[in-house]
Amino acid sequence: ENGGEPESCLRKQNVEIGLGSDAKKANDETKGETTTGTLETPLLFPAKRPREGTYSMTSSNPFAKFAHNPCNDNSSESTELRTSNTTSWKVHSTSRLPYPRKKARISDDKPQEGKKKKEDFVRIKDLSVEEQTRIVQKWHGMTDCSAPLEVRRYQVLLAARLHARCQEPSVRKAMASLQTTFSNNVTVDELSNADPDVVANCISNLQFYNVKARQVVQAAQEIKSRFQGIVPEDEESLSQITGIGKCFADLLAFVNTRAKYKVANDTRD
Repeated sequence: ENGGEPESCLRKQNVEIGLGSDAKKANDETKGETTTGTLETPLLFPAKRPREGTYSMTSSNPFAKFAHNPCNDNSSESTELRTSNTTSWKVHSTSRLPYPRKKARISDDKPQEGKKKKEDFVRIKDLSVEEQTRIVQKWHGMTDCSAPLEVRRYQVLLAARLHARCQEPSVRKAMASLQTTFSNNVTVDELSNADPDVVANCISNLQFYNVKARQVVQAAQEIKSRFQGIVPEDEESLSQITGIGKCFADLLAFVNTRAKYKVANDTRD
């Protein structure tokens, strides 16, 4: 007997619970060993002896090589994180990833020397003389030629606001509808007091006509209150009017000056 149990029963129990030769050997070693005093309980689940050396994850798991990139043991790129005296895990660096690693993009707020910031649009003054003349004739042709100079200048600003996202024939049709509705009196005073719904019905053939109608009435009110009812000529003042961005401000500062109308009249004469 060993610890109060027959040897055959102990061996049979080890076989039933699936213990291997290591457990049998450990049980055999404990055979006949007693202490002075009380008997020790036999170890049914002996601790497994640790293997000598280090334990590598890739040696026991055949699929570990797909998750971890192999690296030489002697290379300086791999480090060992030891969790115990008998087990070690390899932590590989990211320099040997199977895919290229993205580099962080560092933005430089300072402009590079020798490079100028490109404009979002081409300025009228940078075009050829022939192109400038064609543009001036186009916009002056959208107004009432028999109207006073300041009325014509306002009508050019109005046509420029209606021209956004629209073709020239559509803008000409909308301007003709406004002339009919307001009895050929499309002025700052008339549009500043107009109903946006009435203006929207006149320009309903344009895109975003409801938004444009509200902005046209608001722009007329701003011209009347800020600039005494006279359309400004400089680009900075034009940009302060509702619906006029930097592109239209550059256009109007070139084609809608009083000097351009004078040149056009002298050329016509």
